[in-house]
Amino acid sequence: MKKFGKILLIGLSFGLVTFTIGFLTNPPTPVQASPGPAPVTVVNTPLPVQGTVSANVTNTVPVNVANSTLQVQGTVNASQNGGWTVGVNNLPAIQNVSFNGVAQPVSFSSTPTTPLFTRDVDNPVRQPVFGSCGATNQVPVNGFVSCDISFISPTSSFSSVPAGQRLVIEFVSGEADVPTGFKPLEFGIRTSLGNAYTDVDFVTTFIGTSTINGIPLDEYKVGQQTRIYEDPNATVHVEVFASDTNYSDPYSVSVTVTGYLVNVP
Repeated sequence: MKKFGKILLIGLSFGLVTFTIGFLTNPPTPVQASPGPAPVTVVNTPLPVQGTVSANVTNTVPVNVANSTLQVQGTVNASQNGGWTVGVNNLPAIQNVSFNGVAQPVSFSSTPTTPLFTRDVDNPVRQPVFGSCGATNQVPVNGFVSCDISFISPTSSFSSVPAGQRLVIEFVSGEADVPTGFKPLEFGIRTSLGNAYTDVDFVTTFIGTSTINGIPLDEYKVGQQTRIYEDPNATVHVEVFASDTNYSDPYSVSVTVTGYLVNVP
C-alpha cells in the first residue's frame, strides 16, 4: 500500500513538471486590432445633444437616421464648405421688421381682403390723361389732313406736354373719312423722344360710306393699344394721307387717345 502511494506521488510530480514546461514554452496569444468605425442606425428615436460640441472628424462614420428627431442644444462649432439649400415652410403671415429701432409688422400674404401692395419704381406717381382732336371737311395740305391733340388731366389741361414730364400714350381710337373710292394710305401720330421725331402708323379698317355736310365719304376706323412716348414741351400731331391725289377734295379725321404723365428724373 505504501509502495502504491509513492508511485502515485511520483506520477503527479512528473505531470506538474510537464504542465509547467508546456506553459512556459507556448507562444503568446496575438492581440486583436481595434475595430474601425461602426455604422450607427437610429430609428424613430429622439437624439438629444446638449452642451458645447466641437468635432474634428478624421474617419467617416455612417449614421442613418430614419423618421427620428435630432435635437441639438447648446453651442455647436461647425464649418461648412459649398452652397447650402435652405427651405422655409409655414412662414407666418405677419413678420416684425425693425425700422429706426421700432418693430413694424409686415404682411407676406396676399388675399382679396389683405392684398400685398407693390409699386412699379419705373413709373412713380402716374397721372392719367386723355386727349382728342378733329378736323372736319379739311382740304389736304401737301396731301395730309391733320390736327394737334389737346389733353386733360385731373388737375390741368394742356396742348403740349408739360415741362419736366413725359407723356405715355397707351391707346388710340380714331376715324378717317376720305373721298368715296379712296383709301387712307397713312394714319399716324408723330412722336418725339430725345428731340428725334418719327411717325407711328396704324392699320385702318373700312366701316362703310357716310355723308358729312352733303359730301359722301368712306369711313375708316382705328382702335389699337400702343406705347408712344412724347418729350416735355412736345405737341402731339395726328395726320392722315389719302390715296386721292387731287388734293382738292376735303376729308375729315378725328382721334381720341388715353395715357398718363410721369415725372422726368
